[in-house]
Amino acid sequence: MRRRLTKQRVKKILQRDIEVPVIVTEQMAAALHTINAEYDEEENRREIAHYNKVHRFKQQVAMVALICIVGLGATATAIEARRWNEKAAKVWNADETLQNKTLEQNIAQMPDISVTDAGVTVSVAQIVTDGLAERVLFKVEVPKDVEVREKGQHLEFGTYTLTSSGNTGETLGVNGGAFKPWLTEENVYYFDADIQLQKENALQGQSLTYTFCNLCEYVKGESDTLVEGRWQLKIPAEVQEYAMSMTKTYTKSLDLGSNDVHIDEVILSPMEINATMSYHGRILEESKKYDDRYWEFLPCVSKIVMKDGTEIPVEKGFTVHDYKMANEKDAEAVEAIKDPAKQMKQYREYEDWTVTANLDLLQTVQDIEDESIGLIDPDEVQAVVFTYGGKEYSYTIPKSN
Repeated sequence: MRRRLTKQRVKKILQRDIEVPVIVTEQMAAALHTINAEYDEEENRREIAHYNKVHRFKQQVAMVALICIVGLGATATAIEARRWNEKAAKVWNADETLQNKTLEQNIAQMPDISVTDAGVTVSVAQIVTDGLAERVLFKVEVPKDVEVREKGQHLEFGTYTLTSSGNTGETLGVNGGAFKPWLTEENVYYFDADIQLQKENALQGQSLTYTFCNLCEYVKGESDTLVEGRWQLKIPAEVQEYAMSMTKTYTKSLDLGSNDVHIDEVILSPMEINATMSYHGRILEESKKYDDRYWEFLPCVSKIVMKDGTEIPVEKGFTVHDYKMANEKDAEAVEAIKDPAKQMKQYREYEDWTVTANLDLLQTVQDIEDESIGLIDPDEVQAVVFTYGGKEYSYTIPKSN
């Protein structure tokens, strides 16, 4: 009995291909082979007079199959690329909603970057960058014959450096980096590295190169080399293209109980809260009184209030402070003083400072799970609460126009 190549049959053929998760080219070849086989059977039973008509229909169906399958493959590829690494989501406390938004805004990426030396493979599991900071989770795969104790609690790299294409020959400061033992799998370990930028969006247009040397264990004050090797991974500049897409800057001023201290600017990003404030007073004298515990006398972030009413507490001491003389000419004049004693006297007597308070939302202790605040969505922040002089002051985020 003659079997017609109806629309329903074509649909079944395409559905059969869709259900098999193979590479796009293989899907294409299989689909075309199936369609051609159907038509070979058809053509053997048709008269020559009908050949041209059938051949044209065959080409049309093949083209439809090709478009559908290529489209399917492209969709599958896009889905594969636009996802989060499970370990990264866990260590940085990113829920599904935030994962999706960071992917949409192109600040979270999983570039295919890896290098192998001495049997150890180091690869990029996840990158998040927001213009104020960058976080990279590295996956480290170790041969089975390398004995690593206590799930990698003592693992470290002998040395690691970070350079950028915009700072040729200079090493960028890496504020933190540690293995996360609670992410450990069999012979697989994870190293979490972060960069705190001194200048907003400082990495724009720059590639970064991480260089790790020797895999070691540090136990009882001594470092024991497990594997001698060198692993260098280059992060392309394209990663930085949309770094600022979720970062928000607010210039509303807030007095903190007096005219001596007030907040001038707050920047919110998924990984950081950065506040710039004016401080009128002898900051070095105060620092000496509190034995350099700046969080005891300078404003600190104590709470983040979200629009849904959730309050996220911040531990005391997590806010990091930096300060400089507010007037550049004054700073240059003091820097020019050659006598160290006289120079220090000028610093101690100076009373007009610009203070930066920075909160890293992903601060963690190496072996404690879920210890960090985690990533936030700046669009969902209602207020940032600062503590100063034993009182709380709420910096309410202005509504978008």
